[in-house]
Amino acid sequence: METPKDLLNKFLRSKNQTITYIDYDQKKDYTLTSQTLAKTIIHCANFLHKTLGLKKGDTVSYLFENCPEIIILNLACFFTGLRTCPLDSKRDTEDVATQKLKETKTKVLFFRKGGKIEELAKKTNQGLPNIKTFSIQNFEDFEIQIGKNENQEIINFFDPNSISLILYTSGTTGFPKGALLSFSSLYHGAKQVSHWFQITSDEKFYLVLPLHHINSTIFALSTLFSGGSLIIPSRYSKSRFFTDAAKYSTTASSIVSTINLDLLEEEENYNKVKDGLKFKRIQIGSAPVSPKHASEFVKKYGIRLIQGYGSTETSLRATGIPVDAPDKLYNYLLSKNSIGEELSQNKVFIVNQNNSVIKTANTEGEICIKGKNIMQGYLDRPDDSAKALKNGYFHSGDSGFFEEIDGKRFYFLKGRIKEIIIKGGINISPLFIEEKLRMHATWAKDVYVIGFPHYRFGEEIGAVFVPKDEKYNSDFTKTLQELKENKIPNLSPYETPKSAVIAFDGEIPKTSTGKIQRVNIKKDFEKKLLDSYRTIGQNQNYIFKIIWPDEQNLIEKSTQIHNSVFPKSLSVTPETLEHRATNGFVIGAFDKTNNLTGVLTGFFSSEQPLFEKNNWAEITGNGKFTTANSKGKIAILVSAASSNSQGKLENISMTSNKPQIDEKTIQEYINTQKDFIVKFHFAPKAGFKDGAKTTRIILNGNPQDLESLGTIIIFEYPLLTPSTNPTFTSNKIGIGLVEAAIKYAKDQKKEKVFALSRLGEAYKYIK
Repeated sequence: METPKDLLNKFLRSKNQTITYIDYDQKKDYTLTSQTLAKTIIHCANFLHKTLGLKKGDTVSYLFENCPEIIILNLACFFTGLRTCPLDSKRDTEDVATQKLKETKTKVLFFRKGGKIEELAKKTNQGLPNIKTFSIQNFEDFEIQIGKNENQEIINFFDPNSISLILYTSGTTGFPKGALLSFSSLYHGAKQVSHWFQITSDEKFYLVLPLHHINSTIFALSTLFSGGSLIIPSRYSKSRFFTDAAKYSTTASSIVSTINLDLLEEEENYNKVKDGLKFKRIQIGSAPVSPKHASEFVKKYGIRLIQGYGSTETSLRATGIPVDAPDKLYNYLLSKNSIGEELSQNKVFIVNQNNSVIKTANTEGEICIKGKNIMQGYLDRPDDSAKALKNGYFHSGDSGFFEEIDGKRFYFLKGRIKEIIIKGGINISPLFIEEKLRMHATWAKDVYVIGFPHYRFGEEIGAVFVPKDEKYNSDFTKTLQELKENKIPNLSPYETPKSAVIAFDGEIPKTSTGKIQRVNIKKDFEKKLLDSYRTIGQNQNYIFKIIWPDEQNLIEKSTQIHNSVFPKSLSVTPETLEHRATNGFVIGAFDKTNNLTGVLTGFFSSEQPLFEKNNWAEITGNGKFTTANSKGKIAILVSAASSNSQGKLENISMTSNKPQIDEKTIQEYINTQKDFIVKFHFAPKAGFKDGAKTTRIILNGNPQDLESLGTIIIFEYPLLTPSTNPTFTSNKIGIGLVEAAIKYAKDQKKEKVFALSRLGEAYKYIK
């Protein structure tokens, strides 16, 4: 194993190795040479040991978005016997961050100056006055604060087997557990990843995942130790992924399934820069991978997605698909969702309930790993450590099996034995969330937190409340609102359940001895939680639900309903509806027999494209809603249709004697309210006193819409104020769809609702 001195000398000798940082907030970038990296590591190590007086085994914590300072702090500590403990700038609440600092006996906390990160750091540190804190403005400020002591004797403190990194990972015991990783385990984890992923000195690795996670930590070390360069954006950006990858000539990256899903909708940005892209391959893992979405990505972009499997406790990867697998083998492994073969520094076993190694292919058991990359245990958790490392190997808690293919053993993930929820690649402890809910929802006898299926995150978080008595309605309603508004104390928005249902004590599955059967709770309630999550509300005749892009039957039915109402020139394909469901939202109206009878589509955005773009295609991204911005404050309703409408008008021809129209003519026609679409939007809905008003007319905005004479009308509904409580006021399907959309917009904390609409009968009256 290379020593810190070896690695520092490699950095100093390298001619082309760099770290490029892209600061999205300051809208600039800068590049560090490997010589600067090596020198700054020594400066930082001397600052920690000599200036601050830290001793071997002391802990340094930090709270940053991605930046080079994290890598420097890590290596300065790893090389000199100190430990680092990263805090999660997005998901750690005040009490979680405080607990981590206490448990690790942190001596020093570095954090980025300004904004929510500084606010969290200061709140966290209020009860921990003995921790020294350093507010860092940027890299230049960091250099100034650590000074320039270049004494290299500091690396004599190095011990490869002492703990270097404490990374918290959720389990089933409540509060996240701190996995103890030595430099040796990190080095061998990085070594086998660089060997597997074929990382060389020519690499330019694009680190889009957070550096407080094991994924980017190991890929950063693998690349640097191999002589390669890093491109580090301050955070992941969907819209800039391909653009920045091309700009900085990146050759590889690592993503999770949710990013894969994001990027499937970035074809427009990809096409703009595809000639400049240098990607050789992209790693995907850290959560269950959808073979459908992975295959779509590979087919669309021609870039191999290479799946790997492992965890924080295994220093990232234990198995992986061969990067250079022949096409036939690669396509088979991709379609079957294989997690690959074991990597060079560890051995993988499948064991049965008696902890005996299974030697027969296609026989399910627990995946276990043994090797130099395995953690030493969990911080201050001897029982958990002994259980996880029983018999000399790490018990993953995951169920799987292997197949023999061409004389090699390839592994497949079957499911999780552990009860953790994996949301977007992040491990979430249900027991930790339960405890916070129990403390808050005192009206409930108990609460159980489980994951339910989510097309984007893999799993979303749900809660099953058991009330103390039958007078729970008002309390449950209040708790539901607090969950929607992320107002449960000490739960981050990411951890807050997004769906909740009521169950009575007798409905909770238990053993004969009264032990709660958590696996059966999930089995019994995940469908109810999913249904509750997707249900917006109902009137007397219809239930209104969100339709997801992976519900192919409903997408196809939605397409049929849409096309039965709109003229042929305005028809859509199932693919278009799937894009709309992915980028925006598709709301279905279901009758009492659960048949889909109506559909409305729309997306969230800012007001800018609605009032600056001049045609339907630009505003809607050619009908695929690629212009959507989930953080925008408005909802734009684009189309609505129902199966009980009177049908569409065919064979309208405007090729000759097309009327000359202007905004005044259109406005006068609107004022007559002869048009049934105008009349529909002008009518009050959702409990508002007033209906929508005309806010913009776009002439020739949609030339294909002959009924509307090519005209787009933008209607604006009344403002959604904090006190607004949209309700269902009509049992009609069309009004109900719009009322459902308004309610959905309010639930998603949007402020305005617009309808990007048309004129249904302008061709009749305007000659």
